[in-house]
Amino acid sequence: MEINSQTTTDSTAQSGQVSSAASVAAVEATSLGQTEFLKLMIAQVQNQDPFAPMENGDFIGQMAQFSSVDGIKKMNSSLESMADSFNHGQSLQAASLVGRQVVAPTSAAILTAGNPVFGEVDLTDNVSSLLVEVRDQNGGVVQSIDLGPQASGRINFSWDGADESGNQQLDGMYYVGASAPVGGVEKEFATLMGVTVQRVSLNGALKTPQLLLSDGTNIGLDKVEQIH
Repeated sequence: MEINSQTTTDSTAQSGQVSSAASVAAVEATSLGQTEFLKLMIAQVQNQDPFAPMENGDFIGQMAQFSSVDGIKKMNSSLESMADSFNHGQSLQAASLVGRQVVAPTSAAILTAGNPVFGEVDLTDNVSSLLVEVRDQNGGVVQSIDLGPQASGRINFSWDGADESGNQQLDGMYYVGASAPVGGVEKEFATLMGVTVQRVSLNGALKTPQLLLSDGTNIGLDKVEQIH
């Protein structure tokens, strides 16, 4: 009777060890390869308590868990590959923009060789009088362009490079602002201007393309509205 009692005690302890091993095997499946996991499973079966053998359902459950983890790994690998391909495609597209003019959110207007400067106002309200002002780098108003009543939407405008008196201005950087009275309060609206892409860099771990524009700002490829 004492021998049986000892055997039962040893079996219980061994059963607990096997159960613990099963848990460890299932957990380590997330970091081990298929070969290592199968070795653990074989060792688990060989050392199981003969009085309390592993249930088929437990065995199948652990195999299913490993298959699920392995499937997730493969899916993650596929997604990473897709992301790399997408980023590579974006990088090539961004590189093709170097030296070209794009329309992007900025208030900077680059006057070159007296050529007209084109831009857009992102008008979010219907207004009775939309005013676009061109300022020099000291903040002085060079030209005021009255666009009159406008419905909400993208409003095109251009500046011929001259001041209020018709004098042609020097080449360089100017700043554009748009405003209109809305509900009795003067409201400012965002502008989009034509700027030249000078350089492309890859930003962060995802290596997303960043465009350095001729006005000195950096924007993502997704901020480009038009390409000229």
